[in-house]
Amino acid sequence: MLTPEDVQKLDQMSDSKISKLISNIDRSIKHFHGDYPWEYALIDGEYPTPIMDAILKQYFDAGWKYIYWGKSSEHDERPGITDIMLSTSPIDSKYVNDHHCYTNI
Repeated sequence: MLTPEDVQKLDQMSDSKISKLISNIDRSIKHFHGDYPWEYALIDGEYPTPIMDAILKQYFDAGWKYIYWGKSSEHDERPGITDIMLSTSPIDSKYVNDHHCYTNI
């Protein structure tokens, strides 16, 4: 039987896997740079909120104050993709109203 602590461990990721995801996000930001008024990244995989919070906190601490993300399956699309929008200024709500908003808690 799984304990509450066991279930929490399911949402944890090793530091090396987080570092790899950050590298993938950075590569995608470079790829999409200039396509939008904000920076944009598209990565393979859908990740639980605790993992996204751990990753996006690092971007927040680096200076990105407006961060939004969404899973493709949440947008009635084929599952398996996560998109991220990062900005130093607010992003119009019409672009982010169906996304999660990272907040530094």
